[in-house]
Amino acid sequence: MTQPDFDGGKMVFLPPEAKSLVTVTNQTVARVLNSQFKTQRVDIDVEAAEPSLVVVAQTYYHDWRVYVDDQPAQLLRANYAFQAFQVSGGGIMCGWFMKTGCFYSARRSRFAWW
Repeated sequence: MTQPDFDGGKMVFLPPEAKSLVTVTNQTVARVLNSQFKTQRVDIDVEAAEPSLVVVAQTYYHDWRVYVDDQPAQLLRANYAFQAFQVSGGGIMCGWFMKTGCFYSARRSRFAWW
């Protein structure tokens, strides 16, 4: 990451403990179609040709929870400070939110590309 040729749009550094949680090993093609950042909540729609990592330049904090197509997913620390999570191929809805106090919920509708 300290090298002048480092491209954060093509490469991500994950902590060693994430190795067993991630199946993506090579650069993939994915794009964010829509994103909404709100107080304590983020919703994005992702199109990925194959399983991919989504990296968000938002400070990693352990109380964030991520859901991919309504299923809990593992939130990873990326590039030492940011957030990342893995998505499968196809059209994917992702939502993550900040857990506050003893109550939290997140729900997004599943959709498919056709």
